[in-house]
Amino acid sequence: MKKNIAKNRLIFTVIFTIFTIFTIFALFAVSGCKPAGQDNESARTLSPEPSGITSMQPSPVLSPAAQVSSEPELIMMNSACPKFRNDNSNSGRSTGACPENPEILWTFKTGGSIARPPSLDNKGNIYFGGNDSVFYCVNPNGKLLWKTKLDEWVDSTPVITGNGIVIVGCDDGNLIAISPEGKILWKYYLHAEISSSPSITSNLVFTGSEDGSLYGINANGEVKSKFKAKSRILVSSPAITEDGNIIAGAEDSNLYCIKPDGSVVWQYKGECEEVFVSPPAITPDGSIVFGTPEKKMVCLEKTGRLKWEIPLHEETSVPAGIGKDGKIYAVANDGVLMSVDPNGKILWKTKAPEREITGGLCLSSNDRIIMSGTKIHIYDISGKLLKVVSSLKGKLTEPVLGADGKIFAGSSSGFLYCLGKK
Repeated sequence: MKKNIAKNRLIFTVIFTIFTIFTIFALFAVSGCKPAGQDNESARTLSPEPSGITSMQPSPVLSPAAQVSSEPELIMMNSACPKFRNDNSNSGRSTGACPENPEILWTFKTGGSIARPPSLDNKGNIYFGGNDSVFYCVNPNGKLLWKTKLDEWVDSTPVITGNGIVIVGCDDGNLIAISPEGKILWKYYLHAEISSSPSITSNLVFTGSEDGSLYGINANGEVKSKFKAKSRILVSSPAITEDGNIIAGAEDSNLYCIKPDGSVVWQYKGECEEVFVSPPAITPDGSIVFGTPEKKMVCLEKTGRLKWEIPLHEETSVPAGIGKDGKIYAVANDGVLMSVDPNGKILWKTKAPEREITGGLCLSSNDRIIMSGTKIHIYDISGKLLKVVSSLKGKLTEPVLGADGKIFAGSSSGFLYCLGKK
């Protein structure tokens, strides 16, 4: 009798346990939740990796849209200025025509200074960040489309991909991908400040970090390539050669040519430390042009061998503009603008009306040179000054010219300026 009672109790206990487990899982299914220990994808959040972590894995959990089994194609958007210096050559050459007598059309006020020029998508929208730790998207009429709060300053010009995703570096060491609607898709912690502006080649986005490395990251936010210099890579935003190699300078006084897999093709040793502050630019024949602190403009052959160098009145920290015909337009920090032919012959020099040109220059499709300091200066390609716009506040970023002929520049006063024909 006791054996039968024990047996019945055991059967009842098993049935009750099975019923309880079934009920719990049914409740989870109805509520859309998952049992503890499983990820709730809708609740995933992004956070930067703490300082000191050296793992090569992405610091956050990726958003559901980014977690796919295959790597999406990563190409650059076809627009007038989808990245720093317009194109992978860092030429500064725009498809837009500069207006003859531009005036200020509108201003957009941010909460802090703007240190780097904006990028433009194929609809004319403007993308930029500043030291208010906010990333902005503004439409061509100066109206805010969206803004995204970040954890630190933005000291980098974004690159815009073919599907409208914006990738930008941040001073907290994170490379950040933002959707066309302003949502953060992923972050990857690069261990130090990012003041290098990214470029895209070989299905990877490449950017330098002040940890001394050049990183290649895919569309999912995963590092696929890494090159380590002997010292910090600074604002020497990489240029891309015709065969897909990356040209970037470091504070170890070397300019490097690096394959997308991170191996070195060649390196050029400068004369002193902190040489490669000026981002390199590539001419139509593949030569590489850059300025140095020892007051020189240097040109290397595509093999890395010295082609020519010419003296400047002062050092330059801004990149040269490269014309379609290979002519080089460079401005030193003292405001002396010059034109140089592909063989290093100085064609002309002229002095800007203001002493300090820190914003750099860009070139228009109608043969105009637009450069900035605290004013916007417009020259023709013979060196004749055509226009000065002086009613601007603060030091300006280098100007960006849109396909519709509008000129954009950020300012240390926190304004984004738009100039054009009224």
